[in-house]
Amino acid sequence: MRIGNSQKSSCLARLSAVLSGVLLLASSSQSLFAQDFWGPGASCHCLRKVKVPLAPAQPRIVVTEFFTQGELLPDAHNLAVYDNQDNAVPVRVLQFGPGDFCRIAFQTVPKQSNYKIYYGGPAPRKEPPSWKASGGLLFETRSWKSCDLNSLQSVRRAFASADPLGSDFVTGVFHRLNPFSPAPESFLSKFEGTIRIPTDGTYHFFTSSQDCSFLLVDGREVVSAPGEHGPVGDARIKGDVRLTAGSHQFEYFHAARGKDACMVAAWQSPKTGQPEIIPASAFGADHVAHLPATSLKHFRKGSLHEYGVEIAGEVALAESAVPLVRVRFHEIPGGGRDKARWDFGDGQSSETTDPVHIYLHPGMYTVKMTSFGGAEIANRVHIHRPIIVSDQSDIYDKLSRYATILAKYEPATLDPAAVLQFVLALEQAGRHALAAKVGQGWLVTDKPDKDENVCLGLARVIGPLLRDSLDDPNAAAAVWQAAGSAVRRKQLKVECTVSAADIFLNDLLQRREAKELLERATADLANMEHSALHSHVLRVWGDWYARNGEKEPARKSYLEAGSARGLTHSTAEQDARRGAFSRSTEAFLRDKDWDRARSELRRWQDEFPADKLEGYLPLLQARFHAGRGKWQNACAVARDLLVVNPDSPYADQLVFLAAECEEKRGRFEQAVTSYQDLLHDYPGSPLVQEVRAKVTQLQSQKAAASSKAKQQ
Repeated sequence: MRIGNSQKSSCLARLSAVLSGVLLLASSSQSLFAQDFWGPGASCHCLRKVKVPLAPAQPRIVVTEFFTQGELLPDAHNLAVYDNQDNAVPVRVLQFGPGDFCRIAFQTVPKQSNYKIYYGGPAPRKEPPSWKASGGLLFETRSWKSCDLNSLQSVRRAFASADPLGSDFVTGVFHRLNPFSPAPESFLSKFEGTIRIPTDGTYHFFTSSQDCSFLLVDGREVVSAPGEHGPVGDARIKGDVRLTAGSHQFEYFHAARGKDACMVAAWQSPKTGQPEIIPASAFGADHVAHLPATSLKHFRKGSLHEYGVEIAGEVALAESAVPLVRVRFHEIPGGGRDKARWDFGDGQSSETTDPVHIYLHPGMYTVKMTSFGGAEIANRVHIHRPIIVSDQSDIYDKLSRYATILAKYEPATLDPAAVLQFVLALEQAGRHALAAKVGQGWLVTDKPDKDENVCLGLARVIGPLLRDSLDDPNAAAAVWQAAGSAVRRKQLKVECTVSAADIFLNDLLQRREAKELLERATADLANMEHSALHSHVLRVWGDWYARNGEKEPARKSYLEAGSARGLTHSTAEQDARRGAFSRSTEAFLRDKDWDRARSELRRWQDEFPADKLEGYLPLLQARFHAGRGKWQNACAVARDLLVVNPDSPYADQLVFLAAECEEKRGRFEQAVTSYQDLLHDYPGSPLVQEVRAKVTQLQSQKAAASSKAKQQ
């Protein structure tokens, strides 16, 4: 969480080429710490210690951060810092939250190296001594608030009234993005401190930013880059001011409207005569130290081991707006300690030393570490996306790395949003059977008031998984029906009901069950404007009418399904898309790539449902079923086409394919009948010669079998 000095920014690389000899610095995140403690003259609960080095130079300001175990009041008045003589020293709370995270700064006393942080308990402390230190540059970001990016006063007012996000002492104005928030969103920021001017003279100041920036010295606006814009790659945005040697007030306001941001302040002093990033020494950065707060003690529990947290990586999931987050935990102090039990706050636990845990979605979690001696330490930890600190960041993980950890989770303890993430992750990691088992288990439980978005999300994942990858259409239909019972909005009910009807009709070949569901979906769809759902329901009705031998209702339904889609493509574009669907499907069928062939066929019939009348789409659908050994399904598709369009140029091929499928099923009489129908109805087909040979062969086989039976 701490801001350091190692971040680099590609969006500012061009500036470095102009400002020769400048090192580009930026922010880095650091592990968080968890803690507890007690204090003099008050009922404080927790004590921490900070050891400050006296050599080579004692810092004037120390910044430290820790977890508070929920002991700190919202206004942080029950926190104080004392020197080794039990005298209070000036302290500033730089950031409190989210959760139990706290960052403070305190002033040191000359020649004293030991400091104690007391916090917790109900009693408010006395006001600390006033802050007097002038060294260091304080950087603060706040949430976005609408303002005029061309006006310093507007940006200043917006910053003053915006909600704080975080602050820390930094070494200079050279940052990209927001180091206190992982979300790439708009924000406001301010740098404030003193700048040491080495010699009298005229100083040139430069700024480069996205978006506006305003640099002030002693309250005077010296240089600005107003408005909404990207950073510049040179030193053109500059201003001059004559300054005397000594310390001067420095301020830099910045506003970023959008997901991208950067801010840079540089100068050209009379001494060097060259533009350069304002050095850290000019802001007194050598007077500020970031040090750990250690030796955690609690007045009831005694000395405690604490834990550190590092948000280390993430994996984005398809069909999800939030990532999985990889977090490293480690016990402090490390080495030679007893084992501990970890409760990660999401229903999962571990007894692994320094565990790595995968959070299924960001959020606030109460993380507990319990030693085998019984001592427990708990903090509310904000699990967020990793903060990007460089362009070559290694935070982006592979899902396969997470799958082994996730497979050990207990899904029954997950919250609904986590269940959906869990199933998505397992499905995308190729663990289809486990994903389906978890999703089915959650959908069929009798939990009251199920989250309908989770129910629908699970059905959308495991419905196709069961139907296609796991070849269990019965379970797939049950999943869609369970989701349909759980959701309340009619639009969602229609999606679930028609999906189940499609499976009953086209996979299970059960017309009666499909019709009942279609009638229900049609009733729910009344007076609803939703082109895709209307098209889906009409297309399945077309399939049902064709399966039932009703030509005209089937044709009407297919044509209305196409009209309901409301395609905006030109005729030429539609023909091109049809051609792309057919060519890719042909290739996938040749390669026996059934998953991709299925996907193309589904997309094709969804986008152009009326193509089921023309014949080539049904022919490829029948070939797909036949290739997978689904002979009965292939026959059903072929006969549907013969109902709606017996004059299709592909009708003879479908009749031939249906006859072959009947052979595969061992139904030789039905096969002969189909072949003979082809000879009768399509005498000009190029398949006639092959069909005659087939008929002769089957009749010969039948005669031989009959003769053999008589002999026996």
